[in-house]
Amino acid sequence: MKNTEEKILDLLDKKSPMPFREIAKEAGISYATCARELAKLCQEDKTVEIQGQSGRLYYIPNRKATYEDISNMHIEMAKDTVDAKDSYEVLSNDMAKMKENINGLYANLISIIAVFVAIFALITVNANIAFKLTKENMCGVFSGIIAVNIFVVVCIIALLIATRLIIINPIIKGKKKK
Repeated sequence: MKNTEEKILDLLDKKSPMPFREIAKEAGISYATCARELAKLCQEDKTVEIQGQSGRLYYIPNRKATYEDISNMHIEMAKDTVDAKDSYEVLSNDMAKMKENINGLYANLISIIAVFVAIFALITVNANIAFKLTKENMCGVFSGIIAVNIFVVVCIIALLIATRLIIINPIIKGKKKK
């Protein structure tokens, strides 16, 4: 009966390189046992570990490579290359979506800031007028409040329209172009 180390070395001698999970499966051992044995074999320089996109691959370095070994190596490298390309494309698409979302976020933040500025302006104007209420006659101040509030509301509308035309529209158009 072969021990675990011999099973692993026999497998790698027959078929190299092999993924970690396939070694464990074909040797009939747990992943933990396989990982421990492979780590020990790598430390003793009996096997070599390659970290690929699809996982860890192991092979025996001091044996003559067969055509099948090289073919397996090419197949594994091709899989890793395809996996890397797919991952790159997914990340590129995610990055483009994220840039679009950031532009939308900027537009929303600018709109919210403009609204807060408008509200602050109204509060400030009304507070100043209310302070004058105590000093002057009420009828004159009341008509002044209405006149000033109409003027401030017109200015706020102009500010919001300018914010939309000057800042937000270019951001949104830039988002749609990409």
